[in-house]
Amino acid sequence: MFKNYKILQINSLFFLKKLAFIILCFYISELKAQNIDKVSVFLKKGSTILIGKKKITAFNDTIVMVPKSKSFKIRNVLDYHSEVFYDSLKTKAARNKFTNELYNIFITRKQTDAERLNIKTIKAESEFANYKGKIIRSIKIKRLEPFGTSVFDTSITAESWIEKSVNALHLITLENVVKSNLIIKEGDKLNSYILAENERILRNLPYIYDARIYASNIEGNYVDVIIITRDLWSIGILPDLGKSSGNIEIYDLNYLGLGNSLRAELLYNSDSIPELGYRFQYDFSNIKRTFIDASLIYQNVFMREKFGVIANRNFISSSSKYAGGGLLMKNNDIAYLKSYSNTDSIKEINSLNSEIWLGSSFILSKKAQNINSLRLVISAAYYNKHFYKRLYVDQNTNKLFHQSALILGNISLSKRNYYKGNLIYAFGTIEDIPYGYLIETTFGAEQREFGNRLYGGLQVSAGNFINNFAYLYASFGIGGYKNGNHIEQGVLKFNVNSFSPLFYHKRYKFRNFYNLSYVIGLNRFDGEYIKTDFQEVLMQSNQITGNQKLSFKIENVAFTPVDFYGFKVALYGFWDVGIIGSNKHFILSEKYFLGIGGGFRIRNDNLVFQTFQINISYYPLLPSGGSSGLVFGISGQNVLKLFDFVAGKPREVVFR
Repeated sequence: MFKNYKILQINSLFFLKKLAFIILCFYISELKAQNIDKVSVFLKKGSTILIGKKKITAFNDTIVMVPKSKSFKIRNVLDYHSEVFYDSLKTKAARNKFTNELYNIFITRKQTDAERLNIKTIKAESEFANYKGKIIRSIKIKRLEPFGTSVFDTSITAESWIEKSVNALHLITLENVVKSNLIIKEGDKLNSYILAENERILRNLPYIYDARIYASNIEGNYVDVIIITRDLWSIGILPDLGKSSGNIEIYDLNYLGLGNSLRAELLYNSDSIPELGYRFQYDFSNIKRTFIDASLIYQNVFMREKFGVIANRNFISSSSKYAGGGLLMKNNDIAYLKSYSNTDSIKEINSLNSEIWLGSSFILSKKAQNINSLRLVISAAYYNKHFYKRLYVDQNTNKLFHQSALILGNISLSKRNYYKGNLIYAFGTIEDIPYGYLIETTFGAEQREFGNRLYGGLQVSAGNFINNFAYLYASFGIGGYKNGNHIEQGVLKFNVNSFSPLFYHKRYKFRNFYNLSYVIGLNRFDGEYIKTDFQEVLMQSNQITGNQKLSFKIENVAFTPVDFYGFKVALYGFWDVGIIGSNKHFILSEKYFLGIGGGFRIRNDNLVFQTFQINISYYPLLPSGGSSGLVFGISGQNVLKLFDFVAGKPREVVFR
């Protein structure tokens, strides 16, 4: 009996072990099956992961399994503290109506338009490729106020009474003004290149912060086009104040919502007589839908008075057939003769400058619909410079003050289009990146007071992305006047600009910028010279000019993931070397200038204030008489424009 009980007990234990093994195997297989559809996410201590509505906080370094079908977001420690800070601030601000409104206007925690933009560089026309050839049934325009709105989501509107009040003070751009800048119309066949160009035209208007064009399919072979523009707050003050000199400018870039601009500027310089100067300018934009821009200018600045009118119609798009313009400017200057002779007397100089030019563009492709095809541009210009009062002149003295009349002709080949990207020169806004090429040949004749001469010049430029490795722009120019048997006012120059694609390392984004340039002048007139590009505060020397220059600059920019209470940071460093001197010697034997430095650019998307820049630079190599050393600066971010491949009025190869 006891023996049978013992056998039964052994069999029971064997059965339980076997059952446990089967259950364990089943559990492991189920776990593996579930994990096939999951990803492992590493969380640092203090970080939080949001999976739908579920929030998990890591009290130690750990790994969390997240279903592949679920989207998630990780907030690091700084994000968490930032959230706590703003939640606490909002709670305290809500105790008082006035402080609550201040919070709503200054602490805008909405997603910015830059964050909505995919920073991957794309061809501008690619967004409209699916609608190519369809008929535009209707065009609707939606204009947005400058504060609290977004071209990516028109449901976002101003929330606080301060935002609403400021928007109420703003005269929004008139709908007819937006319409006048359209190069499409209802009934047109949709061309993706033209639509992308129109978006670029709107975005580049000085009173528009951003613009987006959307197309939507409807029944049949038709599409509806929706154009959304967001205004800039057009009224502002630009101060640039120093101890002994400076200026302050008041402007309205969208006067009465008409798209015109009004500027008034006050300048001062304690070393000048008189010490104060002023400047006024009114700009007319796109007069009568002709894309003709005009400006009225008057200035009286430190014994230099100028007033006149300028009008131009450029080749605004690749489909533009005609362009032209003109200028009429009266100048009244006072010159110190010690600049040209050894005396200290002064002389009044009065002159009238006038110019007029016309151009026409012809498509060279058999496919008229190919807006990105090669184009031939032919243009001609007339320039006249007449002096009423001037310094003493003869055949070899004060040549810059000779009476002259110049006729130039130009034949150009142009091909261009655009990519859309960001994080290039700006800090997140959409930027248009041109690609293509431009070949210009210029020729003409000048009638001068002491003899006539001929002009000839050639300029070539091209740019594009090189196998997704880098964007490369290069230009070359050579030109000059033939006077008898010799060349005068000649120039030879080349320039190379490049920037890398964005490099990613974890949450960091990097981009590198390069520039190499060289220019040399041949038989330039007295008073014509090149300056260095370094900061003038360091250049307290008369030995910094010449007629040939070589420069090379590298800048490295790191867009960091730092988000400390909403402040985002981009770090940068640069290395800059230049050589300047006489054209009578080999350039590498002339004076060197070296600058190195770095800094950071800061932007807080929670605040309405724009990006500002803090930098430290050191210039160890300067000519004798220059004050080398450390320079500390705080300024707004300089947003540069990429070179374009647009033919225009005939021009000399610039000595600069």
